[in-house]
Amino acid sequence: CGAAARQSRLVRDRDVVLIDIGTTCAAAARHLRGRKITVVTASLAVVDELREDRAVELIVLGGLLRPSYLSLVGALPLQALAQLSADVAFMGTSGLRPDGMVLDSTGTEVPIKHAIREAAERTCLLATTDKFPGSGLLPVCPATELQAVITTAAPATAPLPSLENTDTEVILV
Repeated sequence: CGAAARQSRLVRDRDVVLIDIGTTCAAAARHLRGRKITVVTASLAVVDELREDRAVELIVLGGLLRPSYLSLVGALPLQALAQLSADVAFMGTSGLRPDGMVLDSTGTEVPIKHAIREAAERTCLLATTDKFPGSGLLPVCPATELQAVITTAAPATAPLPSLENTDTEVILV
């Protein structure tokens, strides 16, 4: 995925990188192989992408397994994230509404996304074209509270034009 490849350029050697769950985030992990970084995740798909990489230090957050999403949720990952300080986070989404609200479809994932944002110096949303407007009923945050939206969507896709005069960088791939 182009969005996943582009995000790898935002990571510096020795960075601590938080990676959310989802297929785009797992693709992002693939593009970080061979980098001297620390990756922290609650995604088993991300673990699968990086588990044999000797350059990447991989920290897996514990929790209750959600087999349908290959994710770990609950109090354990929330507690771990509350004590973590990361350089950059890559967050997935179920959808991005035209008004700029980032959405998720699962109540157990929303607190994890909040904790990821709190723990990271920079949070970047990875959103493929199908995420505009995508799905999801639960608001996570306005896109303007993120440092970047990395997407394969066309530049005129709402809400991307409205982000132009904000502190949120839009990275088109």
